[in-house]
Amino acid sequence: MNEPKFLTHTAKGVQLWSQQVNNKSVQIKEILIEGEEARLINSCFVSDDGNYLAIALCDSVRIYRQEQPNCGFNKVLFSLNVRDARSIQFSPKLSWVVIQTLMGSPEEKNLKIYNLSTGELNYETNDKRRDSIKWTNDESLAFRMVGSELYFYENNDFTKPTKKISQKIFSYSLAHNQKGCVYLAIFIKGTKGSPSSVKVYAYPHTENIIASQSLFKADSVEIKWNKKGDAMLITAIKDIDTTGKSYYGESSLHFLDLKGNACLIGGKKEGPVHSCEWLPNNDGFIAVYGRTPAAVTLHNNKGDPIFEFGEVPVNSISFNPFGNLVAFTGFGNLSGDVYIWNLKTRTKISHFQASDTTHFCWGADGLNLLTSTTYARLKVANGFKVWDFLGNLLHTEDCRDEGSVPMFKMLPIPSSTFQPPEIGANVKGKILSDIPVQRYIPPFLRNKQQQQEFAKRLEMKNKPDGDALMKEKKLRNLNKKLEQIEALKKSLSDGKQLEKNQLEKIEKENEIISEINALKLNA
Repeated sequence: MNEPKFLTHTAKGVQLWSQQVNNKSVQIKEILIEGEEARLINSCFVSDDGNYLAIALCDSVRIYRQEQPNCGFNKVLFSLNVRDARSIQFSPKLSWVVIQTLMGSPEEKNLKIYNLSTGELNYETNDKRRDSIKWTNDESLAFRMVGSELYFYENNDFTKPTKKISQKIFSYSLAHNQKGCVYLAIFIKGTKGSPSSVKVYAYPHTENIIASQSLFKADSVEIKWNKKGDAMLITAIKDIDTTGKSYYGESSLHFLDLKGNACLIGGKKEGPVHSCEWLPNNDGFIAVYGRTPAAVTLHNNKGDPIFEFGEVPVNSISFNPFGNLVAFTGFGNLSGDVYIWNLKTRTKISHFQASDTTHFCWGADGLNLLTSTTYARLKVANGFKVWDFLGNLLHTEDCRDEGSVPMFKMLPIPSSTFQPPEIGANVKGKILSDIPVQRYIPPFLRNKQQQQEFAKRLEMKNKPDGDALMKEKKLRNLNKKLEQIEALKKSLSDGKQLEKNQLEKIEKENEIISEINALKLNA
């Protein structure tokens, strides 16, 4: 029976946990390392399909493999004599494992590529960049940054590049389309007088630029391709905000496709770009931007906004493995709000809080979530919690007494072992109140504030309202007219000649007196 599994690394060692779907209980399925050896663990790394596990110890790297899904890592494939590994990466077809250690002397190579089947060393070199080697999906082509140049290697022969791009490249990103074409997006940082730019090439024709985007405020970029490999989202990041509005610099989001169509995303709300993700079904993307509460917007494949999820205190987007549920989360310096939405019906299912969370991910079944608090980010409240998508807390594991919890990670299992969950249109879970909490008032200010509010109410009570003021003003004007009429009548009795308009004023005396009496009666 399929069970969502996840891996934990605590002071006790490395444990593989499984969740019983029927009774929703969580228990340890397998203990990989424990006891005195647990102190030697640096970190753990899992392959994308969840079948390989690498545990980095102080003096070695141990590679585990699942013989079959859900059977556990009961087999140690091999152990490598590599000290102080800091990064371990598996190739797409699981032919190679790349291990990177701390930089030492030039003679001690810190980047090593091993054959994952035999454990034999294929290539080694020095490299300061982390995860600097990338493969195409079929592993026929590999890429590596060397200085500011991008090298291309064919057939996993890293001794000599078959091609290279000799520009002042700051970073790069690659994508594949369904036909197997490989596209490269390279970021070139601007210099005085020229802006930064992202240029797109199709391999092997790296001399022809097929699309480009100029970026006037960019010290670095984050590039995310869609699954089709025909469009990308570029988050341009400026280290310093020249306007002085933000301590964290500036950021902007740009859409660019292979046809050269480009546009700036956002603008509805001023502020930074927190997150952006393509929908798993290639039907657009979601962006979170603006000052908190941030705006969360769904865009189509042309970059046009088509749906608003609202303004909420979140900074991250996470889709479940099947792409029918999405979680908007607010961790880091936010309060830990989690909003679960049904993407098909575009309705909110639940809203709950997972405070002090430093790591969040979906379970392989697409219905459960894991939140954890790790020692590297937060020294208190270490542990993990398992939730369902309705916001119900299923399990809590308190690890505060264990000294440190360097890593928590959900162990991915191939989606093919689980069926996409059917989520009804009317399914609703826990939804916290959106009424803002009143601000805290210290006790010594509370009576003072009440006195101020009472004085304001008293002032408003004694202050005449708008209608009374209008009546009072009208009475003053009518009384002035009566005084003018009395003066005209006196002049007439004295034998003075009056103008026609002055005589008309005298004729209106009774009308003015009636109007004054009516106003006094309604006062």
